[in-house]
Amino acid sequence: MCGGAPEDEAVPGQAEWVALEQWRASWRPEVDLLGGSEELGALFRRAMRQGYAAYVAGARVMPALFSLDSSLAAMWQQGFADARVDAAIGAVCRPACDVARRT
Repeated sequence: MCGGAPEDEAVPGQAEWVALEQWRASWRPEVDLLGGSEELGALFRRAMRQGYAAYVAGARVMPALFSLDSSLAAMWQQGFADARVDAAIGAVCRPACDVARRT
C-alpha cells in the first residue's frame, strides 16, 4: 500500500475518489453556492497528504483512481511536489544545522 492510504483501503485513493463523487452528487449551487466548501477543502487536503506520503514512501505512481479525476490528480501532484521541495530544503539545511550544533 502506498500514498498514505488507510490499511483497510483496498485501492489507494478509493476513499477520496468516492467522497468527491458523493460531494458532486449532493452539491446544489442553486441552494448554497458555497455549500460544502469545507468538506471539499478537506477532501483535497487528504489527496495532497497522499501525494506527500507517496513521495516519502518512495512511490512514483499516482493511484489510478486519482488519475481519472483532474482535481484529485492536481491535489496529489501538489502534495508530491511539496514533499520534493521539503526533501530538498532538508538536504540543503542539514549540513548547516550540523555546523551550528558543533559551534
